[in-house]
Amino acid sequence: MAGLYPNCWRMRPDTPQPNPFSGASRISYELPTTSHSRVAIYDLMGSRIASLVNRVESAGRHEVAWDGRDSRGLPVGIYIVKLSAGSQHAKAKLIALGK
Repeated sequence: MAGLYPNCWRMRPDTPQPNPFSGASRISYELPTTSHSRVAIYDLMGSRIASLVNRVESAGRHEVAWDGRDSRGLPVGIYIVKLSAGSQHAKAKLIALGK
């Protein structure tokens, strides 16, 4: 991701980790400047099932964990992590194996 946006934030290349997961997965990202950040989990139909970050964050490395649950409990499946900061966006596939 760093090559796509050399002067912008980036998702770490090894994120989410572990993937696939059963329990929790970590999403790591870096911001070059203070900005409003959003990290959310979507199902393959495009429905947001979890909002993990929605706040102004300082420049530097950040990490958030997802426990694989939404408000109703989460079935096993494939999900999309979407990271946004300002006008920049990135996505990664995340596979939940169950607990």
